[in-house]
Amino acid sequence: MKIYTSLFPPIKGEIGKQSEINKESCDKCEHLLNTNRYKKIEYVFDDWNGEDLIKGVSCLIVSQRLKERIISEEMKGFSFKEIIVSKGDYFKTKKGAYQVGLPKFYEIQIEGRAKGPEGWFIKLSECSYCKNTKWKVSPLGRKSMVKSHRSNEAIPRAVYKNTWNSDDIFKLEDPGDPIFTERFLNILIDLKVKNFDYKEAQWV
Repeated sequence: MKIYTSLFPPIKGEIGKQSEINKESCDKCEHLLNTNRYKKIEYVFDDWNGEDLIKGVSCLIVSQRLKERIISEEMKGFSFKEIIVSKGDYFKTKKGAYQVGLPKFYEIQIEGRAKGPEGWFIKLSECSYCKNTKWKVSPLGRKSMVKSHRSNEAIPRAVYKNTWNSDDIFKLEDPGDPIFTERFLNILIDLKVKNFDYKEAQWV
């Protein structure tokens, strides 16, 4: 089973004022303790060209049709939560959209977890109270993030296979984008999900 990491899913707007953050934080380092940053999300679209996977601040959102396909294929490692979809003042539906008007969108709350060696990110310190780790992007990691899956200059993110629980989408301990399996990627390819780039990761 091959694995991949995403490279900058498209940003189509911004988190809106109706959003609510889970504010419970560590008394020592003030890190937010809830793995899901938001209690409620409003996403305000500036435009939409038929994108099904979109990035927000500390979240990923997926369209109704992508959600339904993921569920039908019995993917593992996540849950869904419907979000509030709004349009910005100058919103436009572009010619590449597959329907008139915005579909429903959902936050994909990634529950799968695994571990990997340092590579794209370097561990700086760990809070003795909540065990949250601070990271920084490594020079090789910074270079790799802007290289496509077609480039040999980028180093792959690595995952310890014995820490993987067969989830189709999961996070590592570092703050990087999620890792996903070949099964998950095949759904994105089959639906022709737009403006989504990726790079193969590796098991170690």
